[in-house]
Amino acid sequence: MSESIKCAIGVEPQDVFAKQQYSQGIAQNMFSPPDKTKEKKCLVPLTRLKGVTVARLWSSVFADSSDFLLRFHRKRNDTDVKVGKWVYASDSSNGYRTASLQCLVDMPGVGPRTLVNEAHRFAYVMGVNGCVKLVYQISSQTPNVTGGTTFRTEAILVVTAESEKGDCAVCVWGGCKKMNFSFAAIQCIAVPKVTKEMTSAYQLMLQLMSEELTGDTLCLDTVGDGADTVDKSCDTTSDPTSSYVSEGPLFQFILLGLATLVAISILWSFSTLRGITHVTMMMAEQFNGVQGRESTYSSSLGDALGAEGGSAAGKPAWSTLNQEQALHRAAKDVQIQLLRHRWIEQREKITLLEAAVDRMWWAVALEFLFMIGILVKLFLL
Repeated sequence: MSESIKCAIGVEPQDVFAKQQYSQGIAQNMFSPPDKTKEKKCLVPLTRLKGVTVARLWSSVFADSSDFLLRFHRKRNDTDVKVGKWVYASDSSNGYRTASLQCLVDMPGVGPRTLVNEAHRFAYVMGVNGCVKLVYQISSQTPNVTGGTTFRTEAILVVTAESEKGDCAVCVWGGCKKMNFSFAAIQCIAVPKVTKEMTSAYQLMLQLMSEELTGDTLCLDTVGDGADTVDKSCDTTSDPTSSYVSEGPLFQFILLGLATLVAISILWSFSTLRGITHVTMMMAEQFNGVQGRESTYSSSLGDALGAEGGSAAGKPAWSTLNQEQALHRAAKDVQIQLLRHRWIEQREKITLLEAAVDRMWWAVALEFLFMIGILVKLFLL
């Protein structure tokens, strides 16, 4: 297969990648969609390489015949660097390959060097306006590091030019791709280390590209700083100076702390509600029991009053009662009336309390659903 690559016309890089079929242990889920750059951190802003076309950049840096990556890794003191051959598509507009190396790591419980397995892929496309774009994506993993299989580090190099013969500009994005929910446990530690290491590595890569391809040390013109810049209509990526919108370590730590507080609050609310519900049910049962006894007692009292000395007309014969008995019965009747009014007031309060408890249960249920959503966001998405 020829070392030259050709443009796929009228398609987007993500469409090209979606149709790629992989082998050599590479899978589609190792890569994030290249159009999701806003979910990554801009490691190197869009930078022009004067006098360098996309084709020249490819042949000098990424082609099978180039030893640029070997020299780059030696510069970083990496060892045992092995870069596989490209597996090109039939139209030479895209391809993939594997690589491996031993790199220096600063992780407790890990030796000075650890294995890094990489999967590379690229897509070369041309838009309807004639602008060309080369998207080069690297997905890496450190299987021998604790928690290293829970995520992959990603770098997306976006190379754009006004035409196939025009000067190109390079922008590098990077970040972590979560492979399973266990990554959330180490995310706050891993992301800062990965971001720092990748930023240093790809800034060095751009410096070496500039030295070898332009002949000048750090001859990098950032887009927007001068008049001689790439037409921004050719750059369909997001603004590289935009803020890093993915969750930073501090934000993730705060979110995890808030989730913990919400979880404790929900558990406490469940415990409190169980106690309130128990007290409310006891009050309701006691009220219903006393109300029943009141009705029975009132009926029995009326029967007793009617039975004792009642006349033929059915009227109570109060005249047959002595003064002490009459006062005693009158006092009981007044006490029953007072208790009835008090029970009615308590019944209204108990009804309001039951309604409040029902609303609290709904509120706790919504908090629980909110908590589930946070956990899904943290550990699964």
